Amino acid sequence: MKHFVLGIKSKVFLGSMVIGLILLLSCVISFVEFERLSKYVSSVLADNIACVNTSRNLMNISEAYNTYILEQIGENQTIMDVPHFVDNKEFVKSFEDLKHHFTMKEEKVMADSVMFAFVAYMHVVNEAPQVWLQGYSQRRDWYFNRLQGVYDKLRDYIQKLTLISQNGLAENYYSLNDRFYRSITPIIVAALVGIILVLLFNYFLNLYLIKPVIKINKGLKSYKEYNKGYDVKFDFGRDQMEELNGNIKEIIEENRNLKKKL
Repeated sequence: MKHFVLGIKSKVFLGSMVIGLILLLSCVISFVEFERLSKYVSSVLADNIACVNTSRNLMNISEAYNTYILEQIGENQTIMDVPHFVDNKEFVKSFEDLKHHFTMKEEKVMADSVMFAFVAYMHVVNEAPQVWLQGYSQRRDWYFNRLQGVYDKLRDYIQKLTLISQNGLAENYYSLNDRFYRSITPIIVAALVGIILVLLFNYFLNLYLIKPVIKINKGLKSYKEYNKGYDVKFDFGRDQMEELNGNIKEIIEENRNLKKKL
């Protein structure tokens, strides 16, 4: 039964293809991972920054509402035009924009609290037109004893939401670092595998090609200089190198027999 044996050329080609395939595969994996990481980083950081900025904007809007009402308490004021100066559309619009950038469940929960607090705040604010008709003392008592407490609660919720978004930004930063190290893992593994394959390829190249050539050269030199018999042998299976060694041995034996006849 004839055994299938790879020739030297096939062995060298196969070894080169395996190394090339491993390196190519590692490059593709690394590129895909870096591409995914880049998109994820851009998206997450953009959402976190948007949450922080929008939360601060909500704080600025609510402070503007409250400052305006405080400025209207003066004794000369008799009418409070709440719909004109305290328009909740700006706050609601910013809040709706905020909901598209949440990256954590905690932000959604706290955002609901912010909206509930804002609805409660606006409910009290809408009492202003009637309170303003009652005089300066009633306006002041209403503001400090009723509105201020509701506003403080709204501001506290907005501050908590801002803090959650800032903490989320920090947590995502560390998460992205972890993802980065995981994305470069295939590169490191591929490099190590590539080094091992190169060492193995070099070992087998020496075993099946370089060392046999050196043995054949020594055998030919011994025959040429000292007329010794050619007895070079290899321990591995038949391939082109073994075939070459056998042909050289036959030629030398024929040459030695020819010399004896002469």
